Amino acid sequence: MRLVALLSLAGALVQTPAPPDKPQASPPVFPTGVELVAIDLSVVDGQGRPVRDLGPSDFQVTVKGKPRRVVSVEFIEQTGEAPPEAPPSPAPTHFSTNERLVRGRLVLIAVDENNIRVGSGRDVVREADELLARLGPPTAWA
Repeated sequence: MRLVALLSLAGALVQTPAPPDKPQASPPVFPTGVELVAIDLSVVDGQGRPVRDLGPSDFQVTVKGKPRRVVSVEFIEQTGEAPPEAPPSPAPTHFSTNERLVRGRLVLIAVDENNIRVGSGRDVVREADELLARLGPPTAWA
């Protein structure tokens, strides 16, 4: 009888339907969008010269009667004239550069000491001197 009770219990466990899966909730969806309008325009003064120092607060833009916020304004030179040069920034002190050097030349001779035979170092120095002499004076390259 014990065996029958165990078998009927096992049969009941096998035949018990599994609980239905919970429907998976879909992730929330948020609509997004950006409306960006690029406007090219020319602003000139009374003499026909471009006005260079305008900012976003100097403009009012409406689209279909609704005001829009002006985010940025950029002046683009189109006259062919070079913009006024800004004074050069001070030279950095944490590294060297050749941007402000006077015209001339720089000769770098790298010597691989490991491939020079013992006693032939003077020959290397003499060859370097001859090479520099063949280059001519530095003013010829300026």
